[in-house]
Amino acid sequence: MRRIGFIVSEFPRPVDAYLLRELLALVEGGLDVRIYSLRRPSSAAAPRAAAGLLGHTTYAPRLGTSEMRAAHAGWLRTAPARYREALATAARGHAASPRLLAKVLAVWPQTVYFAERAQRDGIEHLHANWATYPAAAAAAMAHLTGLPWSFGGHASDIYIDATNLPAKLRSAQFVTTCTEESRRYLLGLAPDVDPARVHTVYHGIDLSHPPAERVEVSGLTVLAVGTLRDCKGFDTLLRAVGRVRSEGTPVRVIIVGDGEERPRLERLAQRLGIAGRVAFTGYVPHEELARFYALATMLVHPAHRANHFGIPNVILEAMAARLPVVCSPLPALGELLEDGKNGVFVPESDVEGLAATLKALAADPERRRRLAEEGFRRIGEQFDITRTAGRFAELFLDGAEPSTQREAIG
Repeated sequence: MRRIGFIVSEFPRPVDAYLLRELLALVEGGLDVRIYSLRRPSSAAAPRAAAGLLGHTTYAPRLGTSEMRAAHAGWLRTAPARYREALATAARGHAASPRLLAKVLAVWPQTVYFAERAQRDGIEHLHANWATYPAAAAAAMAHLTGLPWSFGGHASDIYIDATNLPAKLRSAQFVTTCTEESRRYLLGLAPDVDPARVHTVYHGIDLSHPPAERVEVSGLTVLAVGTLRDCKGFDTLLRAVGRVRSEGTPVRVIIVGDGEERPRLERLAQRLGIAGRVAFTGYVPHEELARFYALATMLVHPAHRANHFGIPNVILEAMAARLPVVCSPLPALGELLEDGKNGVFVPESDVEGLAATLKALAADPERRRRLAEEGFRRIGEQFDITRTAGRFAELFLDGAEPSTQREAIG
């Protein structure tokens, strides 16, 4: 059984449901996983499922404690050149991005402590979840310990600020990303990297439990899930629902999530005369989303292309719950959805198009059923967590040979 050290920014974190699913599946599949969390949890609302992994999770001691000082002193005594090289390489590599550099340096004390802890724990491979400062930490830990390392790049961590990303791609033993589109993007950043070292591993969905029993309600119930930000396109949804209501189709909306746009969206619902038909739930723990999927007729995800990368996990979850999905044609969604077969694409900000789609689906329950069944079948084909986590585990097992190179770019 290989012992893998996962370096994460924060664990557990309510918004990282996909990571929790992956870690649980890897442990269930036989990997010995140790989690090194660079920050302590900032939210008390930890997913219940994370409880089984807390015994696998290590947090660094507070700054200034004797244990933290001892870890740094140990490296400075036994490997002073490596300590200085790792720090200098990490700082130099991220100097072009002051924001990212600040984060890399802020977690340097934890990075050094975790390098020493990884040796004590008998870690055989280091893997960072996120390509930004967690990957920088893993690379520095690899530099100090000589362990092989890898990282996963997902969304904003590879697209918004790619500082030092080509160097990380060259240094890591392998790299994972969650769509073919992102894989092509990463290879374009470092054309000299062997394509066989960059792998697409989709975020998986646990299909071992049947979806919650459907709650039958009259009329159309539209569900939208996500942080309430402008880029989510929820204003387009409300305007489309206002139009559908004005034309006589009974419809209500449940918007699950919270964020800066909530007051504006509530005012918009008032102006459109649909406030009584729109429920804003606020934040809902991930494990409670199933009951909202059971209440809904369909999921609508009218997001804008800007600041949306990869395949939204909420779409995967809705399809696994046998809900038909209506969404914007985000760049990577062609890897999941075939328009008209297992989902429906509506251009972003197209109020008329979305209203027409909602009306058509409201009047055609058989089409909704076909979309839902085809969507569920698609999830089972390629996005079942047992399949995706199995592919992830293979990468760790295939890379079992110890690293012969100490250099790792932070």
